[in-house]
Amino acid sequence: MAATFVIPVTSSTGERVIPAHGGGETTVPGHGASGTSAVPGWSWNYTGNHADARYPAYMSAFNSIYMCIGPTPLPDLYNCDSDDNLPPGGNDYSGYEYVYFTFELPANASNVLLWIGDQNADDRHVFSLNGQDFGVFKPLGPGNPDQSATVTMTGAGGSTVFNVIRNSQNGLLVTNQGAFNIGGSNYVRVWINNTGYPDPRDGSAVPHSIGGPSGFNLWGYVTYDTPGVVAEPTPVPVLTPLGLGLGSLLIGGVGALVSRRRSGRGA
Repeated sequence: MAATFVIPVTSSTGERVIPAHGGGETTVPGHGASGTSAVPGWSWNYTGNHADARYPAYMSAFNSIYMCIGPTPLPDLYNCDSDDNLPPGGNDYSGYEYVYFTFELPANASNVLLWIGDQNADDRHVFSLNGQDFGVFKPLGPGNPDQSATVTMTGAGGSTVFNVIRNSQNGLLVTNQGAFNIGGSNYVRVWINNTGYPDPRDGSAVPHSIGGPSGFNLWGYVTYDTPGVVAEPTPVPVLTPLGLGLGSLLIGGVGALVSRRRSGRGA
């Protein structure tokens, strides 16, 4: 007897219907967080290193599908474009950020896959899994022809040129088992550049004095099989508003198990 587990990877407060990786459509459950509470499983920092101190992500109070980095203190009606300073204290928005989603896989997981049905950032982003980049995603429009040869991303280490540009579609399927940390912690990283005015899809990321904090939306899931009857997987950690780094305690959690299919005869 085997079981299939599904971990939702979503920026939405409520459920979202997305294309399924095998065709058709499927519904991804929402994380349930409001614009003034931290989003379970999601965090961010300016360093690009998942092991460094990270801070909670928040929802826009005016948009239930748009998630962003949070200023300190968080306004009652946060709109993802606040003029307040962001953590670490006293630092203004840098024009880029790295947003993370952390999930666990048990040691007996098999047939693991990651599917992102749709994703979009203000103004462009690089998607990676456990440190492996899968290309730049950016909206079509002036300054972003679909046949762009390269895109330069601004980040903590300076500028990086990418030649894998995914303009025409936002779906991403990862099935290589070597890309996952089976039996341990995994993380998705979304490296965002906010390029500002006049053409927000072209040029370098801009600091806070020119462009406000950025955000994104993303919907997908991780699935995996396990043999036999197993315990539920470890809950996804939730960060405290003070920010957490290595050696700090992870508290709270949202259950990663959202559906189970037991295979029987002929399955």
